[in-house]
Amino acid sequence: MGRYLIIILSLIMGHFSQAKSLETVEQDLFKKGDFFVWAFSEYDKSISQWKEPYLYEKYTVTDVEGDVVTVEMSSDSQPNSSSASHHKFKANIKECLSLGASKNSMKKWKVSFYTKSFGPQWELVSKKHKGLVFTEKFNCLSDNVEVESGAVSWDGDWNISSEKLKKVKSWYFTDHPVLKGVTYRKVFGAYKLELEMTSLVY
Repeated sequence: MGRYLIIILSLIMGHFSQAKSLETVEQDLFKKGDFFVWAFSEYDKSISQWKEPYLYEKYTVTDVEGDVVTVEMSSDSQPNSSSASHHKFKANIKECLSLGASKNSMKKWKVSFYTKSFGPQWELVSKKHKGLVFTEKFNCLSDNVEVESGAVSWDGDWNISSEKLKKVKSWYFTDHPVLKGVTYRKVFGAYKLELEMTSLVY
């Protein structure tokens, strides 16, 4: 009886999850002038639903030199704002993708990080800033992990399949001609970020 119970439980668990590779971003995704905007929201327990976004964070590609991409960051309370950039980073995409099979290596991957907090010119903060500023929004992890497949609504017109990495509660676009590996949604505690718009989808 115990043996059969184990088999039944294994079949049930297999129905809900499976091991497969997450799709990673492609290096040619990043072209000068393109942008991505993510909306940040907070969960309201009193009404059991997400509040309206309180912040919109914009990533704009300002330069591409070989494998290195420069991305400027700006934020505002409105999604279509043209607020000035307050930080930027330089990330080696090829290097990030080469580390993608190891979560531990991913944690050690760094980017160069700059700020304008001290004046009008960009100032280097660190050449070894946490790569999370990039990997939070773009997936480099290609290792086999447990994922769930589903559909998410995009722009109210068509569906894109997505994959959820269970442990970190992240959803990425997959099977998409342009946005493969881009973060669609990420939930962290009572907060979430969600892709609001991008210049790559019309």
